[in-house]
Amino acid sequence: MNSENPELKPVELLPLGRELAVGLSGFGKRYACWLRVNRQNPPQPVEKRQNEKETRLPASNIFIEEEKLRGDQMDRIEQLEQRVAVLEQEVATLKTDLAAKQGNQPAKREAGQSAIPTTTGTPDKRVEKTAPRIEDAETPVQKTPVQAKPEPVDWEYRLGRVWLPRIFIFVLLLGIIFAFTIVAIAGTELIRVLLGFGVAAVLYFFGERQIKKQMVALGTVLLSGAVSVAILTTFAMHVLYGFVPPFIAFILNLIWIGLGLFLSDRHRSEAIAILTACAGYLVPFLVEGKEHAAHFVIWYETAFYALLLLFAVRKSYKALFYMASGLWHAAVFILYINLLINQVGAGISYSVVLGAIIQHALLCWVAFYKKGMGEATVPVLFSSFVLTTGWAYSTLEEVPGILLQASLQHALFNLYLLAAAVAYGWFAYYGREKQNREQISVSISICTVSVVYFLYQILPDHVLNLAVYFIVATVAIYLGFHFKAVIQQVIGLLLYIFTTFQLFSTAWIRDVFSAETFVWLVVIGTMLFFYRMLAAASLKQEGLKNFMIAVNAFFHLVFLTQLAGAVAESWSVSLWMMLQSFVWMVYAAAGVALGVWKDNKKIRLAGMILLLITLCKLIFVDMHTVNLFIRTILFIALGTVGLLVSRLFYVKK
Repeated sequence: MNSENPELKPVELLPLGRELAVGLSGFGKRYACWLRVNRQNPPQPVEKRQNEKETRLPASNIFIEEEKLRGDQMDRIEQLEQRVAVLEQEVATLKTDLAAKQGNQPAKREAGQSAIPTTTGTPDKRVEKTAPRIEDAETPVQKTPVQAKPEPVDWEYRLGRVWLPRIFIFVLLLGIIFAFTIVAIAGTELIRVLLGFGVAAVLYFFGERQIKKQMVALGTVLLSGAVSVAILTTFAMHVLYGFVPPFIAFILNLIWIGLGLFLSDRHRSEAIAILTACAGYLVPFLVEGKEHAAHFVIWYETAFYALLLLFAVRKSYKALFYMASGLWHAAVFILYINLLINQVGAGISYSVVLGAIIQHALLCWVAFYKKGMGEATVPVLFSSFVLTTGWAYSTLEEVPGILLQASLQHALFNLYLLAAAVAYGWFAYYGREKQNREQISVSISICTVSVVYFLYQILPDHVLNLAVYFIVATVAIYLGFHFKAVIQQVIGLLLYIFTTFQLFSTAWIRDVFSAETFVWLVVIGTMLFFYRMLAAASLKQEGLKNFMIAVNAFFHLVFLTQLAGAVAESWSVSLWMMLQSFVWMVYAAAGVALGVWKDNKKIRLAGMILLLITLCKLIFVDMHTVNLFIRTILFIALGTVGLLVSRLFYVKK
């Protein structure tokens, strides 16, 4: 081919294409040889061919050989075509699979539209037969997955097997109470106690039987009822009838609680554990509710919480994990309020604080070392710290009126806050080394709360404190943004908003060189820092960036307005309004110029909007306040500034 047309450059072929080309070239050579033989020996009439049979024999042999070679070559071509078709199928399948994984739909369509290239102008029938196989290979990939329809709610199952047992167990308990009433009228106290324990035994028997029959929901409810009835009967036996002393009643209730936890572990039922936990926290109140046993109650509740915490972590019961912490604070709060109402709670706060610290330390051990609950520890740990801090703060009013005692209490409280800040700062650093995002999030959040509360306790009441809070809030927001800690971001934002309200209410600038001016400069600096932080992060939330530009412009405008008011405090009203309008004009023009210089459309737009606002102020406010001379100056100045600003948009870039 290259000898006939020297202008054509050789083309590099793939191995399969090269083999096909060699086969076709060989077939062409043999076909040319057959044509030369036929031209040398043209076909003769039938009469001559019958007479000259011997002379035609060599030519016919050549023709037969050529036909055989042609048949062999066609078979080889057919095999090559089949191999090409199979390879094309595999390539198309690989393309479609890759496109499906990468979500590249156009690649899938290109694969579907591709056809097998042919070497001649007319397509071969065998090639046409193999082409649909590529489409068949692509068809399963191109099919869109059918979304499974949500299964309809089986209300019969939910009502009959889930909720009815839970509802009617309480109906059964009410019936038992009514039975107690009937027996109380007709029988003795001993019969009532025996009846209570008998009902508990019956509930236990039928609960185990129902679980064996694969009716787990009903069985667990019956077992929970058995434990509850046993605890109530023990309470009646001790408090109402006085059959046993407090110690015996307490031991019996501990046995029932142990039985409940055993049944929960045996049947893998978190519901039994939760009901047992509720009954366990009420045991001290059912056995002994006197004031002199308050310290014992607190230590019992703390020990019982430790037991429930370990059990919840071991069995991975998240609901029990949450409820155990909340029930401890609820039980202690009920005891604390009861003692305060009876005015016998002196000194109880220290025991409560110590118990709360132990409870919180157990949570820290689970969250940072045991790691049994994962992300579930984050909200529980944070809320536990807040409640523990509240209990610690309650000690500040324990014994009022004594200066030494009060100072010692404040010193202990500040020491607690400082220790919490240092400890959780170390936990955050330790979590950063281990790349534990949950540990970092909760640690820096608690550390921030501790630092803010500590600063609130030690800093005097002065306007410069606002600058400190603004800096702390800025650092908190930055850390939350850097570590992607949502709780930290919320804490920093709430602190910043609260401090901003304090700024507008107490830090109005009366003098140019004052503490209020410094606080406002700090605020403007933090606002600029937030905008630069968002810009450096390359966030896609354009609305957030626009909001930060608007907030920055607003704070700048308020600051400049206050400075103008401080400068013109002794001036007349006309001069004061003129100075204020001039400040607004200059700030708007500077904003537009900065936007043109930085090629920032948003800043330019903000400057133009402020310029229009200044015009509205000039028309609706200044015109009715200032005299004609100042009004003339303002309108001329504003018109000039507007024209100069408009000319900035014609500057060649």
